[in-house]
Amino acid sequence: MAETSKQIIIKTIGEMVSAVTNIHLYPPTHPQVAPLVDHLYDSISHVLETTPELTIAIVDDDIVLHGKPMTDAGPAGQSFVKMLKKKEIEHLTLLEGLKKPELFDFLNDLASTEVTTIADRSCIKTGK
Repeated sequence: MAETSKQIIIKTIGEMVSAVTNIHLYPPTHPQVAPLVDHLYDSISHVLETTPELTIAIVDDDIVLHGKPMTDAGPAGQSFVKMLKKKEIEHLTLLEGLKKPELFDFLNDLASTEVTTIADRSCIKTGK
């Protein structure tokens, strides 16, 4: 797998945190939600144009990409780690072919206080 720019991944992580936060605050049809999900989807699609999959792991409280800790992911990175750990996710893999409705369902599960574990989807794999 070709290495994806760390800055692009940090930006995408921030977009995911923002989308999940807004989905948690607003109903799915709220006008605040769709642009954030659209923007995140575009960012992920851009990454998946250069590599068939993107895997992000959580080790302790660090985000690990390509086997290296990303210690400079900032507050969004810390929120991302907390968000995944809350759902007992230690690695997240996004695969080419990801569709926006699949991403939206995944984000809804991440934002939900009722969902404790998240099931895999065809192009989104999670695990411990």
